[in-house]
Amino acid sequence: MWVLRKACATLAEWGPDMSVAINLAARQFMDPHLDRHVAEAIADAGIDGSQLEIELTETVATVDHSYTLRTFDKLRALGVRLAIDDFGTGYASMSMLHKLPFQKLKIEREFVTNVNSTTDKQAICTSLIALGSGLGLSVCLSVCLSVCLSVCLAVICSKAIIFRAPYPRR
Repeated sequence: MWVLRKACATLAEWGPDMSVAINLAARQFMDPHLDRHVAEAIADAGIDGSQLEIELTETVATVDHSYTLRTFDKLRALGVRLAIDDFGTGYASMSMLHKLPFQKLKIEREFVTNVNSTTDKQAICTSLIALGSGLGLSVCLSVCLSVCLSVCLAVICSKAIIFRAPYPRR
């Protein structure tokens, strides 16, 4: 949980107007004391839980539905936001999108790369954005090229969040 602690400490340096997202591996997520580790990291750093977002791949989130639901509830009680990362690469069902209480859907980069020249990727992105937005989720795309960004803004995303590479540490 070193990364969690370090991310929270760095976030405290950045100030209350910033937030940070961290990815958890399956082993970390399945730790029965995860909520305690997160609560301690938040308290030790002196940040608000809402400044922290935890990202899981859909595969990790669907390993044990009842455990995931309990853990999500505990993390949300701390104010932590939850995201499904790399959506579209695993075996999540539409039922999982409806039943698990996460706030953000991050579309796999594979579907966004070359979206400007690939109609099937445009269709996939459009559908996933509509699905996520319809469920009340924030939808995120990772865009590397300015041409992809302009296509995403013009063709695909009126409701999606476009994000860039992480800010370097100051």
